[in-house]
Amino acid sequence: MATLYSTQLYSNGSLNGVDTLSPVPAGYIWIVRQVTFFAATVSPAGCFANINGGGMIFYGEVTASAPYIDWSGRHVLEAGDELSITTNVSTLVLVSGYVLTAP
Repeated sequence: MATLYSTQLYSNGSLNGVDTLSPVPAGYIWIVRQVTFFAATVSPAGCFANINGGGMIFYGEVTASAPYIDWSGRHVLEAGDELSITTNVSTLVLVSGYVLTAP
């Protein structure tokens, strides 16, 4: 039986704008399990993620009273897929999940 470990797929301590992860390499599948945003800001900030420039898989808004957003779920990215993260203020962003070998 294979052992499965979670890994950090992306980390940026001060993302302000758009960042697209490198495409999932050939022969692999990524399972995105958690996306976390933290921004100590006084004005509302939108934070979202999408796959291949398509529809959002997550949207949240951080504020001074609620500076932390955490999404948990399961999104499958196959070889060649790209995950993009967007924020409009300096934001800590963490993405974790699994890296699997494609069948």
